[in-house]
Amino acid sequence: MSDYGTGRAGGGLGGFLRSPGVKAIVVGVLILAMAVPMVFVSFLVADRANRALEVRAEIGTAWGGGAQSLGGPFLIVPVDEPRTRVVDQVETRYFERGHLVILPEALSVEAGLEVGRRHRSIHEVLVYGAGLALSGAFLVPDLAGLVEEGARILWDEAYLSLEVSDNRGFKGETRFLWGETRTALAVEPSPRLGLFTGRGAHARVPGLTAGASIPFALQLTLNGSESLRLLPVGRDTVVRLSAAWPHPSFQGAFLPTTSRVGADGFEAEWQVPAIARSFGQVFRAETRPSLGEAAFGVDLHSPVTFYRKVERATKYAILFFGFVFLTVFLAETLAGGRVHAVQYLLVGASQCVFYLLLLSLAEHLGFRPAYAIAAGANVALVSLYGGVVLGSVRLFLILLGVLLTVYGLLYSLLELEDHALLFGSIATFLALAITMFATRRVDWYGRRLARTAD
Repeated sequence: MSDYGTGRAGGGLGGFLRSPGVKAIVVGVLILAMAVPMVFVSFLVADRANRALEVRAEIGTAWGGGAQSLGGPFLIVPVDEPRTRVVDQVETRYFERGHLVILPEALSVEAGLEVGRRHRSIHEVLVYGAGLALSGAFLVPDLAGLVEEGARILWDEAYLSLEVSDNRGFKGETRFLWGETRTALAVEPSPRLGLFTGRGAHARVPGLTAGASIPFALQLTLNGSESLRLLPVGRDTVVRLSAAWPHPSFQGAFLPTTSRVGADGFEAEWQVPAIARSFGQVFRAETRPSLGEAAFGVDLHSPVTFYRKVERATKYAILFFGFVFLTVFLAETLAGGRVHAVQYLLVGASQCVFYLLLLSLAEHLGFRPAYAIAAGANVALVSLYGGVVLGSVRLFLILLGVLLTVYGLLYSLLELEDHALLFGSIATFLALAITMFATRRVDWYGRRLARTAD
């Protein structure tokens, strides 16, 4: 195994070719060559991560349509506006149907999420059942100034609309209560007029007139997975959201005004005034603003993020290979041993297998146990192999200590995501400094070796 460069070299050229300087260049080329198998490892990691996303999406869709967004309620009033059309110099008058959308004067949302886990094979997805109670009031404006002269405002055809991402998320009874008497409205599927998601439910409202202030209440249960978004459609919107899940990530256009996150779950409250939105209280449905830009809510993050960590680990592969190869090279150079280029490739192959072990074990055991097993196996393998090749127990122990440090460094880089660049830069600088100091007296040109050969 260790017969690299054995035999007598012919003159100075042979000594130069066997010199540490040339060997260092060869090792550098081998480090870069290891990027080729790592490309395939990266493809495998991406493929497994995409498969996990597909399975999670399938489970989420079957549970309740996936991630849910809730918009509304919207009070929609149809209008017929006069139009004129000229065909062959013949003028024809007709009415064109339009819709005016009125948003609540006040909106309060109380949402409690029951979070659970669903599994398929080795994959897991977080799902929830959201108990939602929406209440508030509509102040119906005089719409005459918003339509053309001669238009017909069809108050008797007005309806209340609520939109969600997927109707499969509706569970149990959905109730629309209207007016001071809390009259239960007949709820029908589909929002009729898509303003936000294009899916949902609607109900005709009775006795609508300009200037009226009408309270409402909506009660529903909505299933979904991984995230929930809401729209601040009230002139004053207050949303209170809670769940027994300790890993929330608040997302969207607005962050909570107040929040509490603990081991027993989280509570959050949003207060959003109309002036903070990009749309008004009344608008035409046909020229509606982009409502989704104002959505906010929560993502239910799972602490199991090993695919992302393994992916990040592959991005540090060249640095990782560099540290491992540098360790073997220094042991070879300073101890006077010989390690063949093929043996360097075998060490590199073991590092590639480390990533495969890490990925496959993490899918079953989680990231930390998988990293401990994969790293321990590779540290033991490379240390024993290097000790046998170099024929030294002392070098085996040195390799063991250095490789444990290198694998510990990689783990730290993966855990300290925000400070990984700083930590990695310092570690690289220290490795360079140690190398410069340890090789300060190395005969890089191999002059002594050439003189011995002569």
